[in-house]
Amino acid sequence: VTRRRTKSRRRTKTVPGILGKIKDHLKDDPHAKGDPNVYKGFLLLTTSCAEATKTTTQAYAPDSVSDAMGLSKSSFYDTFGSKHEVFLETIEHYKKTITAQFSGVAGLNSPARKLIESLFERAVSRLTEEGGQRGCYLNNCAVEVAPHDPKAAKLVNGGINLMEDAFFDLVQRGQSEGDIASDKDARALARFLTSSLNGLLVLGKANPDREVLTDICKTTIKVLG
Repeated sequence: VTRRRTKSRRRTKTVPGILGKIKDHLKDDPHAKGDPNVYKGFLLLTTSCAEATKTTTQAYAPDSVSDAMGLSKSSFYDTFGSKHEVFLETIEHYKKTITAQFSGVAGLNSPARKLIESLFERAVSRLTEEGGQRGCYLNNCAVEVAPHDPKAAKLVNGGINLMEDAFFDLVQRGQSEGDIASDKDARALARFLTSSLNGLLVLGKANPDREVLTDICKTTIKVLG
């Protein structure tokens, strides 16, 4: 009984305190309001995503996660359930926020072809900056986890589909603007761009050479016509 009360006091003192700190960061996020699962996902992303993007599967070992969050194992499991459950929540959160921001690019008031170029240029800049070789969280999950985790694969695929749809909108707009060849299939080009960008993110982890990555981007853009 005494042990159980100790756990309860620890959970009450520690977990709400941590969650309370991140709610201020989420108060303007329309996806997060009223959704405690997003708070959980954001908590992991902000405390251990840097580690996760290095070695996704190892980072979600119980010791690694609870240490990064400043929680004991008992508090972690009492509050979040299984590590797999909260891991899936981090993917969903990433899809709703970071990847959704990518989708928002299609609505910017700039030539579509220039926006596509900027997405690739931004990826090169990220990969070549200090610490940039961690790569993209969604991309890392696709490579390391999705092949043997159907639930994670479904979430990852949903995020990738958002990227493809954003490229599709941009390609169609670029075709109407006359900057992208109108005789090419817009959906096929969108899939090609999605594949190229994710491939770039993987390659950049092994070889973050700006000249090499820039050459790949230039060749990719040329396919647009």
